[in-house]
Amino acid sequence: MVRLSADTARVDRETLRVAARSAHPADEAELDDLLPEAPGAASGGQPVERGDLPPVGDGAPDNEGGTSG
Repeated sequence: MVRLSADTARVDRETLRVAARSAHPADEAELDDLLPEAPGAASGGQPVERGDLPPVGDGAPDNEGGTSG
């Protein structure tokens, strides 16, 4: 379902009708333009290194004061 709305003082019904009729599922190129890069893609698919994880223990973030930068 596509639902469009606009300020009627600025956009007429025909403009909304044209926009609704032009709606379509995004293709690969449109998705590449719209969506952010996948997590880890900049590092070759490797997990992003986090600075707040302790080197020992259960791997939970370290929430001690001063660790957030």
